[in-house]
Amino acid sequence: MKRIGLLTSGGDCQALNATMRGVVKGLSANLDELEVYGFMNGYKGLIYGDYRLLTSRDFSGILTKGGTILGSSRQPFKLMREPDERGLDKVEAMKQNYYKLRLDCLVILGGNGTQKTANLLREEGLNIIHLPKTIDNDIYGTDMTFGFYSAVNIATDAIDCIHTTAASHNRVFIVEVMGHKVGWLTLHAGIAGGADIILLPEMPYNFDAVLMAVKQRNKAGKRFSILAVAEGAISQEDAQLSKKEYQKKKANSPFPSVSYELGKKIQDAHEAIRPTDVTRTPAAVKEFLSRDQFRLYQLVWKRFIASRMQPARYETTSVKIAAGQYRFTVAASKVSFEGFKSVYTEAGEAKEENNVLLKGLDMDSVLTKESLDTKQHFTQPPAHYTEATLVKTLEELGIGRPSTYAPTISTIIARRYVAKENKNLYLTEIGEVVNHIMKQSFPSIVDVNFTANMESLLDGVAEGKVRWKTIIENFYPDLEAAVEKAEKELEQVKIEDEVTDVICEQCGRNMVVKYGPHGKFLACPGFPDCRNTKPYLEKIGVPCPICGKDVVIRKTKKGRRYYGCEDNPECEFMSWQKPSTKKCPRCGAYMLEKGNKLVCSDEQCGYVENIENTKEN
Repeated sequence: MKRIGLLTSGGDCQALNATMRGVVKGLSANLDELEVYGFMNGYKGLIYGDYRLLTSRDFSGILTKGGTILGSSRQPFKLMREPDERGLDKVEAMKQNYYKLRLDCLVILGGNGTQKTANLLREEGLNIIHLPKTIDNDIYGTDMTFGFYSAVNIATDAIDCIHTTAASHNRVFIVEVMGHKVGWLTLHAGIAGGADIILLPEMPYNFDAVLMAVKQRNKAGKRFSILAVAEGAISQEDAQLSKKEYQKKKANSPFPSVSYELGKKIQDAHEAIRPTDVTRTPAAVKEFLSRDQFRLYQLVWKRFIASRMQPARYETTSVKIAAGQYRFTVAASKVSFEGFKSVYTEAGEAKEENNVLLKGLDMDSVLTKESLDTKQHFTQPPAHYTEATLVKTLEELGIGRPSTYAPTISTIIARRYVAKENKNLYLTEIGEVVNHIMKQSFPSIVDVNFTANMESLLDGVAEGKVRWKTIIENFYPDLEAAVEKAEKELEQVKIEDEVTDVICEQCGRNMVVKYGPHGKFLACPGFPDCRNTKPYLEKIGVPCPICGKDVVIRKTKKGRRYYGCEDNPECEFMSWQKPSTKKCPRCGAYMLEKGNKLVCSDEQCGYVENIENTKEN
């Protein structure tokens, strides 16, 4: 009977399970009897006697699993000869557990630190086999380590996958690869993945040379570049510093890694969408684009061209007319220079017509009254925000960036702070409560000026002008105090559930509207005694054209909304457009709402009328 121990230590690495499986399979094929003991969580298991007898089942199906079935931990070599907090001699404890199990050999998988402890145990008389594992391939005395090629394949795939994206968007992509002191992984993956520039820790780089290489590719017609950068890559300037000076510089650097620093230097992040060539007019590329692609490109092209043009100029004339004790004012303006408006006007903004007063009008002109049109105007409340007007307001206030607008709006909708109806955003009850609480407890933070100021400070961090730690030091203490105060003083607010007329068939209660990860649903208020739930179907007040039951709003698996009968699947009625209660006056079929028009559902009929006219009638 032969007994061996298995142990994995240090950081995670590919192929750990596969290596252990190979060891056990190979020994089992050559030995009649074999017992394998696995020590849990690296050297901790060997120190504290945490082990278990492994069987063939433990090694079944683990070939493609990540991590290690034995677990791992980091035990610094320099602390191995020091006793633990209870005074336990770690080296003696490991030796005792080794002899207790009467092991013939201990197989250890690990990197450089693990290898040092393995050598220590071998010096103490234990039979040790150390299998070098690390994705860096930097263990002394080895040509190749376990896990290296698996890591090369993953890094190669990552570099290879972004080629088409980089080429189609004409971008410079930087792929940072592990390798703090050596660049084997970056070198192999960069060559295999087709990276254009490879930066390694062993060869300090010159930034001007990197930038020149990118420019030369642009001149050659290759308007994209992929840089494979090892995490330990260092510039020639930094390589001249002492170790202490370099560590101090890195600690004060606003960039978390070398790739961020390179990215900032190579290409200042500019979140703008613009045409690659202004001579490619919408009309010139229309035949190559779909309808939606053309409309999007036309919008981008017009807005970009307009942003490069002069503003419009107007000539305005104002006249005050005396009529007895009354004074009337009239003003007119005309465009003297169209500027950017010749190319682009905002959606819904009609082309301005020149409202020109008579040229013969002067101070001595005598006017006569032809008619008097009396109108009374009332002050109107501000219109509800739409997604477009909310984004425009955020831009004007300097809050957020183009990349954050969509997530911001989707978040407040998903959390039910606002509800979206017919493009308008309406404040909900929970949104009003949360807003009141936030303004009451955090008045200095829930403020547009604070947010805009924070944006400018973060820009300073990105530019290297402000230390991010300084911002946190100035901001966090007040925030922490406000949060602690709010936790003690804030009252608990309960939003009552919306009660429906749907009766729970299990207990007879009226079901209420609840919210889950996928939206609304109906639940019994008797939970947990009654756990009955139903899907929430929003009725639109239109009877089904087929069976007469209510038409409800449904969604496909991809989230697209459609209209169907509440009796589905018994009734097969379904429509992408909202059905109307009005019948077609020509053929009698049901009508559909399309924008501001009603169209007959029968395509062969083709009857169309305006919704405004329908409401008036």
